[in-house]
Order: sequence, then structure tokens, then C-alpha cells
Amino acid sequence: MRAWETRDIPALAALLRDDATLTMPPQAIQITGRQAVADFFATVPAAGRLDLIRLVATRANGHPSLAAYLPDDSRGYGVMVLTVACGQIATITGFPDPGLFPIFGLPLTLH
Repeated sequence: MRAWETRDIPALAALLRDDATLTMPPQAIQITGRQAVADFFATVPAAGRLDLIRLVATRANGHPSLAAYLPDDSRGYGVMVLTVACGQIATITGFPDPGLFPIFGLPLTLH
């Protein structure tokens, strides 16, 4: 979360395995490889302004997860479920569905 909040893309990349994958079901998006995933985070969410997206730690199916809140009105956007292997993030599965927030006991907006 610290690397995300400070937009430290090299530090974020260091958390990823070389073969890390990012998917966002139900979309057919699959980004594979440490650098490709890091490049995605450096440019796509909030045009790379990760510091504007607030994260809240949670858990999903026994995995560490992060709820993401959009910068414009602090409303929930989605949940990223992380799979960790050998101390590094192997997969990030993003679910862009604020309807998941109540299931996790998360507020729909942050104030």
C-alpha cells in the first residue's frame, strides 16, 4: 500500500513475481509479467496517479485484498485480490464491482 500511495512504481514492481499476472473478470484483460503489470499501474488507473486512489486492506477467500476508492468522490470502485507465492505477488485479480463492498463489510464511500 505504501508503494501505491507514494506512486513508487519501482517499489510496486519489486513486490511482483517476474511472471505476475493481472486479470479483471469478466473482461478478457490479462497482463503478464512484472514490468507489464507495473506499466499498467503507472499509466492506467487514474492516469497513473495512484496516490489519488484510496486503498483499504481486506481479505477475500483467505487472500490479502485491497478495496479501491475512486478519487473524484471517494466512492468504491472494486476489489483487488492478491495471490502471494514465495513472498511476492503472483496474481492480482481485479473485480471492478462496488456491489462487492457490502459483502466485505466495507462502506460504499469514504469520507
